[in-house]
Amino acid sequence: MDFDNTFLDSIGIYETTIQQFCRNAKEYGFSSAKEFSEFYETARKETKIELKDSPSNRLRLIYFKKMCLSKWGTLDPKWILKLERDYFRNFREGIKIRKKSTRENIRKSFYS
Repeated sequence: MDFDNTFLDSIGIYETTIQQFCRNAKEYGFSSAKEFSEFYETARKETKIELKDSPSNRLRLIYFKKMCLSKWGTLDPKWILKLERDYFRNFREGIKIRKKSTRENIRKSFYS
């Protein structure tokens, strides 16, 4: 996979994936997209600080674990793994969409 934006807009794919979570916030036990987003951003920021010099600071699994602890005060492995599974499903779908769009743009740019 291309995670450095060379061929695919990985940042856009990531943002779209998180937006999908926000749209489905109630499915994950949150009252709103705003609440999901707040928990996610807090967990993300904490992880970035705690694991400052580690590539692990990008692991969504850690963010989801922190969200679970913060929201319910306990760990629920099924909930955490559901978010992890849904994250990668949505991310892969985003790659497919962007890949198709990129392919079409290349054709237009170079073969038209």
